[in-house]
Amino acid sequence: MPCQCVTSIFLKKNGYELEVEIDKEQEILFLNLADGKVSRGELAEWYKQHAS
Repeated sequence: MPCQCVTSIFLKKNGYELEVEIDKEQEILFLNLADGKVSRGELAEWYKQHAS
């Protein structure tokens, strides 16, 4: 998904890197966000847990 690539680039430019590969979990997360099943806060929390 393009948004995953953009997010990865944004994190790298700001000194962070995802600790997970772009995978099915992240794809489902973004689809649920688009569907309104996941909040922006929940998405932010997921990135806090998976970025270093």
